[in-house]
Amino acid sequence: MTLTVEIILFIGLLAYYYFVLRKYNSLGFRMFSLFSFVAIAVVYWWYQDYQELESLKKNGVFIEGLVTKKYVEHTKESSVPDNVVVLNFTDNKGETINAEAREMTSKEEYAAVPIGQKVLIVYDAAKGTVQLKTTFDRSLHDFNYILIFPGLLFLIGLGCLIFLSRFKVHAHEGTAYEYLTDENGKVVLDDNHSETTRTIKKINLVSKIVQAFAK
Repeated sequence: MTLTVEIILFIGLLAYYYFVLRKYNSLGFRMFSLFSFVAIAVVYWWYQDYQELESLKKNGVFIEGLVTKKYVEHTKESSVPDNVVVLNFTDNKGETINAEAREMTSKEEYAAVPIGQKVLIVYDAAKGTVQLKTTFDRSLHDFNYILIFPGLLFLIGLGCLIFLSRFKVHAHEGTAYEYLTDENGKVVLDDNHSETTRTIKKINLVSKIVQAFAK
């Protein structure tokens, strides 16, 4: 995800908070929105990898490749490191290719291919994508099961919408703090009077500022 997309997404979420969530202040609706947004993000991530997998299924060819190098790479884009396997092989046109199998490679698959050994890979010349055959086979078997997770998130959000709608969230004007009331208007939780909540919000704000400058 590019910085531009992240900025647009941040502005969109901020606008959604101020113009929708603050107007329709049901706790159930807020929780439903939160779980739905996370579910959509997971589906978006899934769809990107799904397109790569579909391209490999359609255009990929099975070739033997020589493992020339292996390393684990940490990137800013993900909290999960990439298990990178560098491969040397000859494609169907007789050209020598050096490529990396990364991102989808699991720890077990990474550990199972020693340097200097030939392994079976799937190569998509159209996109220049390479996967270990073991990674490809696992993805074919497991990929659709990933959708169970966003489905569960949506159901949890729906449950919150049904059972927590009687609670209302109100803002302390001029501050970032909020308080929660039940259907009788009784305050059941107040950020402004909770030292723990105030500390968490401060830490979260500092963390976001640090992340922004780190980019």
